[in-house]
Amino acid sequence: MKHSSTPLFYILLFLLVLCGCEPTLTPPTPTKGALDFSKVVAIGSATTAGMSNSKIWEENAQNEYLHGGMYENAQTFSYPQILANQLTHVSDIEFKQPLMAGAGTGYLQLEAILRTPCDLPSMALQIPDPDWEQSVASEGPFHNWGLPGLKMRDINVGSLGNAYFDRMVTTPEESYLDRLKAAQPSFFSIWLGMEDVLPAAYLGGRVPNNSIYSMTEVDVYRQKLNMLLETLMAQSDAKGVILTIPDITTLPFFSAIKQFARDSSCQPISLFMRDSNGETRTMGEDDFPLLTRWYEVIGPRQEGFSELNPLLGKYVLDREEVSTLRQRIADYNAAIVEAAASYNQTEKRIAVVDMHSFFQKIAEGMVYSGIQINAQYLTGNFVSLDGLFPTGRGNALIANEIINTLNDFFEGVNIPPADVTRFPGVAFP
Repeated sequence: MKHSSTPLFYILLFLLVLCGCEPTLTPPTPTKGALDFSKVVAIGSATTAGMSNSKIWEENAQNEYLHGGMYENAQTFSYPQILANQLTHVSDIEFKQPLMAGAGTGYLQLEAILRTPCDLPSMALQIPDPDWEQSVASEGPFHNWGLPGLKMRDINVGSLGNAYFDRMVTTPEESYLDRLKAAQPSFFSIWLGMEDVLPAAYLGGRVPNNSIYSMTEVDVYRQKLNMLLETLMAQSDAKGVILTIPDITTLPFFSAIKQFARDSSCQPISLFMRDSNGETRTMGEDDFPLLTRWYEVIGPRQEGFSELNPLLGKYVLDREEVSTLRQRIADYNAAIVEAAASYNQTEKRIAVVDMHSFFQKIAEGMVYSGIQINAQYLTGNFVSLDGLFPTGRGNALIANEIINTLNDFFEGVNIPPADVTRFPGVAFP
């Protein structure tokens, strides 16, 4: 006798076998569309160059606000290099950087986590290579023209006096713009403007107008940006990307002290400051103590722990100074968007990468490829020990944001992103 359920049994068995089969997903084919990556050139300042783990500015330094942070391992993980590596999936390209030998200009390392009640970090400094300024011009031509200390206002200044530039060229009396003109890029990336505001921020916002540390005036920034784009776009069909300027106060250089300020029970405390009006008050949400004062605040001196021992105004970006800084950045970004739009009227030639929004997302925290990313000092995975410049992992995230913009903006472009998990964050002992 046959059971009427037998056909149903075979149907169910077939469905189970079918569901047990894993679907085959074919990834999209990498394509470059109409973009020409035969000569890629990266334009920018310290972050573009690959600076990381720099030694924090010291008050007694002469005409200096930053030391170290340029060494081969960091340069290897610069965002232009990571981007170039991904472009090899769609084009045969060469991308050469002016690598530093050994320890380069020196850099910070996390030596230990001191097992005090609050588990505070201890830093060590790798000694610079004494020959780091030696010329490497014969190894060029180079494709990464990131120069620590470069401001937009100085791109057409001859005899720039920048040691990073001088080691790359045979004629240092030339201007940065002259070198870009000679490079004739088919594709470029630009990220210039952060160091037009950073020095003033390093110094607590109190710098004289027209000093080497003052913020670049908006009209000057706009004029030099247009000059730069005119030079690049004159190169036949050159196309590229330009990155906007982030709110630098989202970086842990301006928040780490608040993060680590603790009382004897390791509970968070509010710090006292003297603002630009000479008033002693409790720090608010938009007041940012500078990481340069780490040991004076977190150490035994406990600056800022009481009204009688407040942090002096020159070690704090107060809310008025922050407002001025943010407005200047907003004005730079408006100039960037306007300038790019002027070249995109008849054909898409310049994509704008919104790094201002991206850094805000980092500050709010995100999970990327299963990794927690945020702007916390030491543990956030994005920013290195200097609190300003990215880790290798941070640079991979920046490169991927550029790639996402390229894929969205230019028709027929599909560049695969970098695997962020392969790049280092802060190295713990």
